[in-house]
Order: sequence, then C-alpha cells, then structure tokens
Amino acid sequence: MRDRSSDFSASRVRLPLPGSLRISLCLAAGLICSTLGARPVTLDDLRREPKLTPQRFASYFSEFRYQFFEEVQLPEMFLATELGDCDDYATLAAEILSQRGFRPHLIAVRMPGLVHVVCYVDEIGGYLDYNSRVYLKRTVSCDKDLRSIANKVARSFGAHWTSASEFAFVHRLKHLVSTITHANPSASVSSIPPRSTSDPSLTPLPLR
Repeated sequence: MRDRSSDFSASRVRLPLPGSLRISLCLAAGLICSTLGARPVTLDDLRREPKLTPQRFASYFSEFRYQFFEEVQLPEMFLATELGDCDDYATLAAEILSQRGFRPHLIAVRMPGLVHVVCYVDEIGGYLDYNSRVYLKRTVSCDKDLRSIANKVARSFGAHWTSASEFAFVHRLKHLVSTITHANPSASVSSIPPRSTSDPSLTPLPLR
C-alpha cells in the first residue's frame, strides 16, 4: 500500500511502460515459466475457476514473491511475474471475488512508517492478507468493523495502528469510503507475539 489518506481521490501519476513493451514483458515472463514447466495463473483461470472461494483464490499465490511497487500493478503483470505486494493482491482479490458474488472490502491500515492493505470478505468473516498466502490457512478470521481489522493487522506486524480506511479501487483509482483514527495508538498492541518480520513476505511497505 502506498497512498496517504489524502491521495484516495487523486488521479494516479505514473510513467508507464509503452503498452507494447508491457505486454511483451508479460508474455516473456509467461514463456519463461512455461519453459520451466510451471504456467503462471491468468485472469481467465481465476475467472473460470468453477469452485472459487477466498481460500481457493489465495492458494494460487502461495509461490508468489514479495516486491514493492510504487503503483498498483496491472493484474496481468502481477500474475505473469508472480511478484508484487499487498495491494496488488488485495485489489485483485476484490475484483475477482466480487465477480463471483462475494462481498469484498478493501481495507488500508496505517502504522508508523508503513501501510498495509487487506481484502475483507463478508461471507467468510475474515480477510485475505498477502502475508498469509504461504500458510495452510490463508485467510484471517476477524470481525468486520475497521477497528477489529486494524487491531489484527497491526498485531501481525508487532506494531500499533494510527488509522484505518475502507476504499474502493475503480478504474485504477482509489476512492475513500470511510476512515477511523486511533486516539491512543500504542494501546492497540496486543500481548500476542507477532510473526517474525524476518519472513520476506512480511517486509513492511514504506509510505510515499
């Protein structure tokens, strides 16, 4: 996640690769994976999966690696390279799952020096987190309210949260839905030990 709260309604400013070059890179990445015997999952694969659930969706990403990007990647690039970060994953999850009749919510949790994005899904009473893609249980159970989600996300980083926002991602723009702030951020840290941040998948994302 890269945006401050004031950036949600702003147009994205980016210096994209030329369309033909971007497509060529995606195709090249796919060809390399095919040559090695592993075809990367595609948008069509996800859309046509007959028994897609949030847990099933997450299983496709267990081998993906963490890499920070300044902007949310095009889904095709994220899938072809198998490289990305939390909001590449969460925004794609929200897009695909909403098409399959689920009710997802994109949630950004701000902590000192970092922002983390997850995709909460009403039907499972929990959220998809890119940092949980490698575990057997790839969804995180949690109450639906922003405060509960923020507490659980912050706990996984061993941090405290300062604000949490729900937003929509439409036509590659972020639109703020609601925000809460924490009056006493240090009080949100639980005594439950956090997962080790030595795991590359837990690398904090810096603020822009």
